[in-house]
Amino acid sequence: MLAALAAAALIVAASLTIGQAALTLCGRRDDRVVAGPIGLALLLAVAAIVAGLDGRGTAIAIALIALTALAAGVLIRVGLPSVPREVRLSAIAAALLAGLAASIPFIAAGHVGILGVGLVNDDMASHLLLADWIAERFDPEPVLVDQGYPLGPHALVAGLASLLDGRTIDVFAGLVLAIPALTAFLAAGLLS
Repeated sequence: MLAALAAAALIVAASLTIGQAALTLCGRRDDRVVAGPIGLALLLAVAAIVAGLDGRGTAIAIALIALTALAAGVLIRVGLPSVPREVRLSAIAAALLAGLAASIPFIAAGHVGILGVGLVNDDMASHLLLADWIAERFDPEPVLVDQGYPLGPHALVAGLASLLDGRTIDVFAGLVLAIPALTAFLAAGLLS
């Protein structure tokens, strides 16, 4: 569970940092409420591009670290936009609450695993295969790759699994936890 929480924390922090830096570079510092989704989209795009250039898990991890460091440098140079303390605290509380709610299946099971496995939804096996293939590039190439299946989330997971030296299932769980947290940040910002 710790690897999933670490992955979720890294995804949220990097998404907010990268998104705010992108907004700042575009002259839209006042749109900070959308920083999380923009940052996540950029993380997914960069991971997919590196994977598309035959980058494996380590190369993706390096690209994600470089992107996050560059974004942090931009924010250090120009300064963070001012956010009222109440808004910051409510956004953090909302994100933590959303992350906790998303964690309920894992907490109830007592471990991180595949959500929805059974007769109805066995898709995660394909997603894990794609993430592992991106990380290691073994043969044969999965059919979905040849069919043009979008691999951004899988590449992000492969890169973070390499960075954290963790299992792809744990990092996918972290992505599942990060998305509600980023959504809660967005909602709290919009409501403020």
